[in-house]
Amino acid sequence: EKVETEQKTTKKKKFRSDVQDKILAFFGQELATDRTHVTKKEVAEGCGFASPGTHGFFYAWQDLEKEKKFVAKDGKGPVFHLTDLGKKNIPKGVVLTAHKVDNAGKQEQFLKILVKQCHEAKADKMKLCFDILSDGKVHGIDEFTETTGYANLKSKGLGYAFTHMEKKMAILEKQKGKTYRFTDKCFPEGRPFS
Repeated sequence: EKVETEQKTTKKKKFRSDVQDKILAFFGQELATDRTHVTKKEVAEGCGFASPGTHGFFYAWQDLEKEKKFVAKDGKGPVFHLTDLGKKNIPKGVVLTAHKVDNAGKQEQFLKILVKQCHEAKADKMKLCFDILSDGKVHGIDEFTETTGYANLKSKGLGYAFTHMEKKMAILEKQKGKTYRFTDKCFPEGRPFS
């Protein structure tokens, strides 16, 4: 009976350790796109859990925050960030099942982040821009204005979004003149035409 209890405890510790690795890997993935602050709900869903209150996630998170001090809360809001100690412990090679790692999945993830971070970006119009950029080629500003209906790059919905993608997220790069293309971050499988 004692051996059986020890085996259950070992399995629980292993599961909690695996979940903690996923949590840290999710933060690491977000850091790669310059997102340093995320909600607990985003992390839980990104790790494949229905909610932050899910038993396995809850205890793993609590251990990372209270015991190991890898995760810290920002002020009064529901936002968290990795501490320096947490950043040093981001595991390598952990696959998050909730996120696809193909080109389309990565771009879908970036679109959600853009719409969440840049309030001027409208999901439906940005989806059209992402569809244009998804081929990995260089595109002129005219393609984006014609497709979205924005007058020009000075239109808030387009200009703010493009600036955010270029400066904050580093997923868009300006080419010669008024032309743009996605950066390599958007193509984990490589550019479609290469």
